This record gives sequence, C-alpha cells and structure tokens, in this order.
Amino acid sequence: MTNRLTEFGHHVELARGQMGLSGRKAAARAGISEGRWRQIVTGHGGKDLPPAKTAAAMLAAVDLDPATDLPRWYGADDVSRALRLLAADHPDTAADTSLRDRVARIRALDIDPQTRMELLDALLDAHEQLHGDQDGKPASRQ
Repeated sequence: MTNRLTEFGHHVELARGQMGLSGRKAAARAGISEGRWRQIVTGHGGKDLPPAKTAAAMLAAVDLDPATDLPRWYGADDVSRALRLLAADHPDTAADTSLRDRVARIRALDIDPQTRMELLDALLDAHEQLHGDQDGKPASRQ
C-alpha cells in the first residue's frame, strides 16, 4: 500500500525522468538540496508530505502545474498559500502557463465547487501579485 508521500514522489520523479533532468538539477530548480529532493521522492523523509510550498516548487521544477497538481495531496488552504508563496519566490515558474490554461485545468478537476472557487481565487491572487491589475499597477484588495 502506498502512502501519499510515496505517491507524490513517484509523480514528481516520473515527470523529472520524462524531462531528462538530473535529481541535482531538479532540486536546484526547486530551491532545495539534492538530499532533500531524494528524501521526498523516495519517501525516506518521513510519512508526511513536505510543506505545500516545497511541493509546489518541486512540481514547477519538473514543469508540472502546481495549481492543478497540488490539490491531489493538499487542502485548498495549503494550495492557496503555496501558490501565493511560489508566485512571490519564483515568478518565472508561475508565469510559464497562461492564466486561461490554469483556469481551464482547475475547472476540469474532480473537486467540490467550494474547493474549486478557493483554488481559482488563489490562482487569481497569485496572478495579480505577479502581473498587477490591468493598468500594470499592483493589485489592491480591500
């Protein structure tokens, strides 16, 4: 029986292998050590998943979309927080996929409507944090 950490690790490693990236290069792209990467993907780092921000960075490092992949392992609050942090720390990875594509992927997820709305809100917040409002100014929220 596989646990969530093993499942997550397999998912990330499969994508890394398809990209032809070394573990060292993938870890560097995610902003973590190669040892930590190895612990997470092999499941030897414990039974718990890494923080959602780390998982989001790992997914982005292997060209997977955290907005659509994180909900498989994390709740909406964790996903929301991770997307905001990823956008702030790694604006280049957050800009790789168009907003329209990400919205379509989230809409296609088999999740309850409330969680879907929370993910879409988090995605919009992260997008506005990166790109500002339509006038090019940072978005302000009341």
